[in-house]
Amino acid sequence: MKTKTKSVGSTLILVLSCLIIACCENKHNESDPNFIVEDFEPDLVITSDNQMLIDIDKDGTDDLKIFQQPISSHYEPVFVSADSLFQISNEHYNIYNDPSLKLISEGDSINTNLTWLNQLTWMSGGEGIKVFLALKKEDKDGNLYFGWLLPMIKYSESSNFEIIIDKYVFCKLKNYEIKAGQERGE
Repeated sequence: MKTKTKSVGSTLILVLSCLIIACCENKHNESDPNFIVEDFEPDLVITSDNQMLIDIDKDGTDDLKIFQQPISSHYEPVFVSADSLFQISNEHYNIYNDPSLKLISEGDSINTNLTWLNQLTWMSGGEGIKVFLALKKEDKDGNLYFGWLLPMIKYSESSNFEIIIDKYVFCKLKNYEIKAGQERGE
């Protein structure tokens, strides 16, 4: 009888431990319903032959257009607002011309303090650097919504760029400041 009680007790402890671990793991792995997370598998590749329109906030209206613009003998990546209420920022125009300009890196705040534009041309430089584009959308009532896009820029064999889109995140909470790389509320 003692052995049977000991065995049932050990089994109960094992089952409870597994349930506690499962509950804790799911809490951190569940998506946050207040965040739109789009992780492209495989990553999207935009060359000089194609373009991409993205509905960042999933409201049925395209917000962001990504394409390559011919400039003399090559192409430059361009990120442009497809909606007048949508803006982007990465706080720089040319990485190497003015190194004091701040790049948006993982963990940096995305808020109204950034310089917001309707079009951003990715100038020479920055290949392979993990730089986020900050995203902002204003609704008809003046509320602001923030997000980020993680592009990778690399040269292709033809000395032109390839724009590789890994992921974007957009927060559906109004006036809620987020950080580059953040995928859920804190």
